[in-house]
Amino acid sequence: MAALSALLCSLSASAQSVKSFNQSVLARNLLDRHLTDSAAKTVDLGLAADSLSAPLWNVRARILRERGDRRGQEAALRRVLAISPDFTEAHQSMAEIFCDSGLTDSARKYLALPLRIDSTNPRAIYYNGLIHEQTGGGDTATVLYSQAYEKLSANDLMRIPVCPGYRIQHTRLRTTGSGAAKIPNGKSTLILFWATWSPQSLKAFKAIMEKLPQSGISWNLLPVNVDRREWTQSIRARADAKARELGYKDTVAIDSGLVLFDRLGLVTVPTLVVANISGDVDELIAGWSKKASNHVLNGVLAKTDTTKKVVRNPVDTCEAALRRLGTAWLHWEQSDQAAAMVQISRATKMCSTIAYPHALSAVFRCWNGDTARAGRDAVRACTANPNDPWAWLARAEVERRRVHPDSSRAALKRAMVLDSTLSTGWVINGRLAADARDTIELKRSISVLDRLDRIDPGLPVLRALMHQVSGRWAEAAKAWRDIIRPRLRT
Repeated sequence: MAALSALLCSLSASAQSVKSFNQSVLARNLLDRHLTDSAAKTVDLGLAADSLSAPLWNVRARILRERGDRRGQEAALRRVLAISPDFTEAHQSMAEIFCDSGLTDSARKYLALPLRIDSTNPRAIYYNGLIHEQTGGGDTATVLYSQAYEKLSANDLMRIPVCPGYRIQHTRLRTTGSGAAKIPNGKSTLILFWATWSPQSLKAFKAIMEKLPQSGISWNLLPVNVDRREWTQSIRARADAKARELGYKDTVAIDSGLVLFDRLGLVTVPTLVVANISGDVDELIAGWSKKASNHVLNGVLAKTDTTKKVVRNPVDTCEAALRRLGTAWLHWEQSDQAAAMVQISRATKMCSTIAYPHALSAVFRCWNGDTARAGRDAVRACTANPNDPWAWLARAEVERRRVHPDSSRAALKRAMVLDSTLSTGWVINGRLAADARDTIELKRSISVLDRLDRIDPGLPVLRALMHQVSGRWAEAAKAWRDIIRPRLRT
């Protein structure tokens, strides 16, 4: 009887442990969607039922960090470590607190476990670099920062293009007033990616604002400002003021860190994403040429009905392949590389004339360290469509990472002949120049990017490399810090 009672108690405790873990996962998801109050309520309910749940205390620590309560965060983390001394994430968070406070000895002590368990963890590598920088090792810090960046930058080279079937309701944006930007259901939507420094953006914004009242249907306009990756109050105020000047009365949405801009594969401003009332993306219009503006003003905004959903014809296998790539990218962002590669593999078999699945597979494999198979995928991409510049760019980047500079330059030359305006090509050119310590060519790449696409994520990387190649370790370390820190927050 006593044995049965002990077994029942054990099963009950196990069930409570599973329930607490599930609540911690739910709270994390709410926190990732910036629903801090809802996450806090979920954690409170969970801890009321199980006060010894380390995952729930860890999420509480994250909530307190979001609210700026560092003392409370530290107390919650100490509770986690008291319950579970080997809780790696708590060790890492404690190291971050002490590192940010300049207490390098304590930070080093707490960072030892995360680095021992996973020496490739970019967050741990970054804070290890910060410890070295704070103790005078600027050159070592710079090397560590660049290693952390390589682990965090898997989406900087190949960006999945918006394709039919992407749901705009899946986006997460903030407003200049720091609230969540809502995309309502049941209304056709125009998402305009614009910047105050882009004359074409301002021209497009003004023209759309003038045309909207004349449209035959009701549109929801969501202007998303992408002036900078890092936001300040003055930049927010400038974006709002410029939008009001153009006739937009609401607060402007902002894409902090350009997370959505990068994920959708956008490469220029202005870019207009058109979605129907079901929330499905119908099309993407890049730039504001005469043809593009005519299509938007006299085509898109002249429609009288957008209730029709995106056609998903099973015969159109290439479109279906692109949708699979969209799914693959989401899996990759959620660190589920295995599921991403399954989707990519299926996409490559669905449409042999598309180079992008092979190119994407090559880049993903390259970031996973499988450079041999990455090289084969890059060759397949170029064979599938020799006129696709992205295929040659993927091959150039893979060869660069395999330390085959001549092969990389040859592939890059083919890509640039096909399209010399792709900023990714200039980023790869700059990285090759940095590897060869060619400051003249590196400076040229920076100059072209500054003129061509000043919000490309590779531009600040090239500037950091310029400091590094020139031996300016303090400036290089600061530049790398500015690049990596925002990525660690997302």
